[in-house]
Amino acid sequence: MAALPFSSKTLPFLLFTFFSCAQVLAQSPGKGANYSCSSDSLQSCDTYVAYFAQPPDFMDVGNISDLFHVSRRSIIQASNLTSEYNGLVQGQLLLVPIKCGCNGTSYFSNVTYEIMKGDSYYLVSTHAFENLTNWQTVEAANPSLNPNTLKVGTRVVFPLFCRCPSKAQSEAGLNLFITYVWQTNDQVSTVASKFNATPGAIIAENNQNNFTSVIDHPVLIPPKKALDRNGSPLETSDLIPDKLLSGVSGYLGKPIMYDVRAIMEATADLSEHWKIGKSVFQANINGEILAIKKIKDESSEEMKILQRLYHANLVKLMGVASDIDGPRFLVYEYVHNGSLKKWLHKQCTSSSGSIVLMWIQRLRIALDVANGLQYLHEHAQPSIVHGDIRTSNIVLDSRFKAKISNFSMAKPAASPAELKVDIFAFGVLLLELLSGKKAMGMKESGKIGMLWREIREVLDDDDDDGGGKREEKLRKWMDPNMDGFFPMDGALSLACLARTCTIEAPSLRPSMAEIVFNLSVLTHSCAENLEGSWASPRLESEEAVQIINPVKAR
Repeated sequence: MAALPFSSKTLPFLLFTFFSCAQVLAQSPGKGANYSCSSDSLQSCDTYVAYFAQPPDFMDVGNISDLFHVSRRSIIQASNLTSEYNGLVQGQLLLVPIKCGCNGTSYFSNVTYEIMKGDSYYLVSTHAFENLTNWQTVEAANPSLNPNTLKVGTRVVFPLFCRCPSKAQSEAGLNLFITYVWQTNDQVSTVASKFNATPGAIIAENNQNNFTSVIDHPVLIPPKKALDRNGSPLETSDLIPDKLLSGVSGYLGKPIMYDVRAIMEATADLSEHWKIGKSVFQANINGEILAIKKIKDESSEEMKILQRLYHANLVKLMGVASDIDGPRFLVYEYVHNGSLKKWLHKQCTSSSGSIVLMWIQRLRIALDVANGLQYLHEHAQPSIVHGDIRTSNIVLDSRFKAKISNFSMAKPAASPAELKVDIFAFGVLLLELLSGKKAMGMKESGKIGMLWREIREVLDDDDDDGGGKREEKLRKWMDPNMDGFFPMDGALSLACLARTCTIEAPSLRPSMAEIVFNLSVLTHSCAENLEGSWASPRLESEEAVQIINPVKAR
């Protein structure tokens, strides 16, 4: 499928600008955590870095072990894997054992890396090493090398941030720190659960109360217990109990076990007051707000699927709760802004009046959902068909980042053709984002209207005025709540993409990879026109992003 129309000058400029801004933000010197040491400090120690499996190069234990120059066996045992031949999933979190040492002023774990074509200190530190170091530190560690004239095959030392405990900390029972790069959607409580640490210890060790300032920076995690050091390879049997291993990687199949009594107490015995969806309740457990879904026995397939999925645009399964003869629950992260359906089809009021999803937000929501579906279709093994993509199953977090929820209809795809069901549903979702209408509703004539048929009437207009009549029909069809503040060329491109997704012949529908590419181009192009909105530090720091600089439909 051909890419949607965009200026040939737009995308390179956007990518260059984004790359420059991201380099400044993500590669500033480490914040919060103290990596300093002195002659009185412990000079070296065995510890770990946390590392996410990532395509295309680091989706197997072999390549990751080669990157860090450690044995495959040590990663397998540390991460509780059964074999190096078991496939990893994108975003799966592993523990990589390292030797941390003091260079006189700071702790580092030096890893030698051989430069390949296209590499730079910045690219290797952010991509291969996932911000476990930064380019400034790499440059300082290699004073004899010119970073601007690196040759293929040059061996460069990449110092990874780490730290050994002090004598006082060791005496208090703290024997190691795990280096972990803070992720966009992380919360202190959930990170603490992953590593058997306490939120207070993480906050104190990193001198942080607001961890949004250290997103994409390494932090130190002080687990409660030390590792087994009885001469055997590094293991996590004492560090991370079974109930926490699934917090590190849902693929391990051991979700956190929650107490049914705690859930019943937090929801006042599943009171309607705490109900936020069909069989879904809000609960505050140990100070953390969670979404609790009551399930039937046949929902075990949903749990099996969710346990091995990990993606920023999928609602995260936190754990389960069950009694032998009592109710069973799936415990999810709580997503604060509720369903997309609520925002599109119901007026939300605030002190400033009605809040409407603006054009750029709708584009980003579409791209978020597309990214989540691409992960399910093309990166999960086996491929997963969600089977129920609709606005009520798309939820928005505090920054209006979209996540796919409700996997009760999900199943492994028996064939590539089965995935096209999700493509059609995604096309309908695009039409709802464009029009603000429900997928199916009653027209004034009394007939039932379907958006995927309506868009054909809007776009299939053979006129001789260069498409002016079609654009006028689309303008009238668009969500009136946007008050015309959208670029008509962008709206037309999105409408054409939606129509292509809802072609009746499944084989003619695009793949999610094609959809993600087109939406990425469209979002970048629109963001360039929205002066200052896409890279505004003010917007990035705010919890809710409702106001942007609009572009009147032209």
